Amino acid sequence: MISIGRYNTLEIIRITPQGYYLADEEGDEVLLPNKYITPEMLPGNFISVFIYKDSEDRIVATTENPLIEFGKVVSLEVVEITKIGAFLDWGLEKHLLLPFKEQIKEAKVGSKIPVVLYIDITTRRLVASERLDKYLKNSEVAYNPGDKVSLIAWRETPLGLNVIVDNEFIGLVHSNYLFRKFERGEELIGYVLKVRDDNNIDITLNKHGFEGHDEASLAILKLLKEADDGFLPFSDKSSSDEIGERFQMSKKLFKKSIGTLYRKRFIDISDEGIKLIRDLG
Repeated sequence: MISIGRYNTLEIIRITPQGYYLADEEGDEVLLPNKYITPEMLPGNFISVFIYKDSEDRIVATTENPLIEFGKVVSLEVVEITKIGAFLDWGLEKHLLLPFKEQIKEAKVGSKIPVVLYIDITTRRLVASERLDKYLKNSEVAYNPGDKVSLIAWRETPLGLNVIVDNEFIGLVHSNYLFRKFERGEELIGYVLKVRDDNNIDITLNKHGFEGHDEASLAILKLLKEADDGFLPFSDKSSSDEIGERFQMSKKLFKKSIGTLYRKRFIDISDEGIKLIRDLG
């Protein structure tokens, strides 16, 4: 069965004036219009194409690469607002509709919004939704602590920040691991802290454990070395926002790291701030 909203590997079965017809193993066919055909495409060849509906609501194939696939989450730019919703640039000729009923906040032209691609059950068209938890299910989660993941900032909660992990799962960065405010749709890199028994994913924005502390310590030493007289006016009394803006780490990680540096006699700590005593050499 040919799957809409996904890449399909199909066989070129015949040539027509409108383009090439492609078929799957079950004999279902779809047209690849002439504008996508290249000289090396010959009958009998198998090619990878993306399947969607064109401006005339026909199911067609394209060799262009959209920015999003069915069931995945990507931040897409709003290019137009109409009476039926917002239209998003997803890399294809026909822009992608984000209906008003699928919006959480008012969409504005030029903004980027994290959306999931799904098929409307009434029209059978591909559309976008901001209501990610309606369509994303944390099933078959197979991460290990420390795994590096791509993230998209989604929404704030009483516990912290919900993020989209690797474009298909929902994760949580707890408040004590946040070092600044993140904009909806902002793309980040993070690390898996743990996968809970219910498949909820805890995320940190800094490497955790010894490796993370080491990385954070090196970052602090670098900033101290660049500072006048090797001094920075930051301590465990500084606010989380101040620490996050300057060091790009949570206050919790900052406190642990300067404690480690102090015990190893790399820095001195006072009420006024931290001062470099010796470098790594």
